[in-house]
Amino acid sequence: MFEYSRKGLPHALMHAAELVKQGGHHGATCTTVAESGHRYNLKMPAKFARTYLSCNSSQDGMLRWMLENKLLTSVIALDTKLTKQAEESEVLESEGDEKVFKLRTPLDLVNDWRTLSCRGRTPVAWGRQFLSKDVLVSRDELVSLLRVKLNLDRTWSEMVKLTTKLHWECFGSIHWESPRRSIVGVSQTSRHRRDFVRL
Repeated sequence: MFEYSRKGLPHALMHAAELVKQGGHHGATCTTVAESGHRYNLKMPAKFARTYLSCNSSQDGMLRWMLENKLLTSVIALDTKLTKQAEESEVLESEGDEKVFKLRTPLDLVNDWRTLSCRGRTPVAWGRQFLSKDVLVSRDELVSLLRVKLNLDRTWSEMVKLTTKLHWECFGSIHWESPRRSIVGVSQTSRHRRDFVRL
């Protein structure tokens, strides 16, 4: 099967003699798989490997680049797999008769809150900052939401107590066993997934 285009047809004609030699006629051998691999097996190595005047030296360099690329890809895949297993081991599980759930993906968003110096109220610039670029909720907004849920007085002293005295922990996702369901807010392994839920 030949691709009839300005680039494809001349390239197919280059393979015509090879097809006849190998199979006896033009339709004997399918080169579709080999052609589809050109982008990764020829164009990428030719783009990133050094070319020499000697064709053999250039081919050796392209082969070396391909082998190094395969090795690095395998190492990165293995590292991602090990990182994912380590993240899943750092979970917080529910206790008692509640619905069984696990909090996953610990986030370092509130580690410095206990050492925050407050003079009557939380610092304005600090409170207006988002928790992170992935969590677009300001610090004061989060503390205010908790204050409302706990039915505390609407005073700055309560805000300061919640900020500095309370032990805060943040997680990026939650997983229920029954019914089997996961909600992801922030995850290093699923960067493009974001299940929006109410705080």
